[in-house]
Amino acid sequence: MFLTESQKHYYTAMKKLGRKKPQKVIKRPRNQFLAMFYDLSNSRRFEIAIFVLIFLNMLTMGIEHYDQPHSIFFILEVSNAFFTTVFGLEAIVKIIGLRYHYFTVPWNVFDFLLVLASILGIVMEDIMIDLPISPTLLRVVRVFRIGRILRLIKAAKGIRKLLFALVVSLPALFNIGALLALITFIYAIIGMSVFGHVKEQGALDDLVNFQTFGRSMQLLFRLMTSAGWNDVLASLMIQPPECELGDVGHINGNCGSPLLAITYFTSFIIISYMIVINMYIAIILENFNQAHQEEEIGIVEDDLEMFYIRWSKYDPHATQFISFAQLSDFIASLDPPLGISKPNTVALVSFNLPIARGNKIHCLDILHALVKHVLGHVEETDTFRQLQEQMDIKFKKQFPTRKELEIVSSTRIWKREDKAARTVQRAWREYVKRKNRSPSNEEESTKWSPGGGWGGRLSALLHVRRSSHASSRKSSRASDASDLSELGGAWLNLPLLLLPGATPGEQAASGTESAPPRRRSAYGLPLFLRHQDAVDEDGGPKRAGSLRLSSRRNSARRATTPARARTPSPHANSEVSILVTEASPDAAPPPAAPPTVVRVLVHRESDEQPS
Repeated sequence: MFLTESQKHYYTAMKKLGRKKPQKVIKRPRNQFLAMFYDLSNSRRFEIAIFVLIFLNMLTMGIEHYDQPHSIFFILEVSNAFFTTVFGLEAIVKIIGLRYHYFTVPWNVFDFLLVLASILGIVMEDIMIDLPISPTLLRVVRVFRIGRILRLIKAAKGIRKLLFALVVSLPALFNIGALLALITFIYAIIGMSVFGHVKEQGALDDLVNFQTFGRSMQLLFRLMTSAGWNDVLASLMIQPPECELGDVGHINGNCGSPLLAITYFTSFIIISYMIVINMYIAIILENFNQAHQEEEIGIVEDDLEMFYIRWSKYDPHATQFISFAQLSDFIASLDPPLGISKPNTVALVSFNLPIARGNKIHCLDILHALVKHVLGHVEETDTFRQLQEQMDIKFKKQFPTRKELEIVSSTRIWKREDKAARTVQRAWREYVKRKNRSPSNEEESTKWSPGGGWGGRLSALLHVRRSSHASSRKSSRASDASDLSELGGAWLNLPLLLLPGATPGEQAASGTESAPPRRRSAYGLPLFLRHQDAVDEDGGPKRAGSLRLSSRRNSARRATTPARARTPSPHANSEVSILVTEASPDAAPPPAAPPTVVRVLVHRESDEQPS
């Protein structure tokens, strides 16, 4: 596939995301005795002390030599017992502190097996003294203790990079090894047929020859490294009088064939040594360069490990979800380059993370958004979209819980709803403030409202009816009518302006519909304020006022179409009813006079046309 550099970096980073998953946090025991061992096993100082002891153990093993004095032998025996005891105590401390979780970590299992091997070596040394068994077998057990130094790899980034290149290269190296074995097999059969009768002389002896298949494979394996191939070639080119013709049942007797020998060795050395063997080096270097490029990208395996370590503090049970309220603190706690310090609300909104039911966000969605934030812009092409689809299928298999919860919103929609709710609150507070400060507003509102004056004490009830928000995923309907944070997901951040309009009586007297008062919102969109009369169920008019607040960009197109008759947008629409009742301080309102109702309809249209 043809990908740009940014797309290659993105694809490489995406392949890493599925390698790790959140892990459950090992809880600290409530028992004080067990808690002491738990703290010790997780202590950084304890880990460093074990590393130092491992290094010292390797030094003492290197001091042993042939024909050493008895004093050195005694010191080595004491040190061997000391280090075995210390490493055994380390395993006991971790088993007590971590309990069965100790065996869930591969490094701990590796250490435990080495400790058992060391103890077995000490026990067998005393037993095998009385047995006719060579003591060299004990050295085989001691060699396994060298493996403990591999734990230092966790603290050495350079060694880990080399090890990563080797591990990634293993599948390709296996394929090349199979090809090399096939080539060697073919040349071994040819060597047996052509040079199996050659006299043993020079470099040829009872071990180095082509007389059997095993000897041929062994010799060719040595020649792969081009070690002494010219000496073997000279021995296979022997001619009379050093050899005899026709006395061993072969046309050349026990003599060689110079032309066949040169062709045979030249072709084998070129194919095996100069081509196939160098392919090993090329593959390892390629994967090492890939590991180096991953560091240049800015996201390495350590960053992903750090992400899930911090994640475990917010999700100790490894549910793969955290609460939306924890998102800002979690991202601020991450180290660079994934971390974003506070205030990070703008970045979270730009990520447009999907929010599942219960205000939960999946770890893969967060990590995916952070990786894209680090890499920057990535070109969208058809080939790149196919790769994304393949990665999505892979992620669905690796994270099945990601699709179990229903997606109901996103961080961007949440921000719009939050801003709309704040706008409604601010507009209503400003309106009440103007009402309390300016008496003329009361007279003007009395003329406008057919239900009476606005004096006295006011009570308001907001009722939100919100339709489902169109999204690529399923959504839910807002059910909490009292929560202003759920208000206005469809308002698209338009400020609510309660503007006084003409009274219904004036409209009826004129006989024509007057143009509604026109204002402009804070976003420069024209706002049209209309008055409507509410109608009872029996068809009679109510003593109520109704306002309609709508925004439009093309006034010529919408001038002839009423807002109620328009086909609703599939994206979002909301209707907010503000019930305003007059409570006179002296007397209750007459029963025949219904309360004044102010109804505001806000409709949002997307730039895209509905299908």
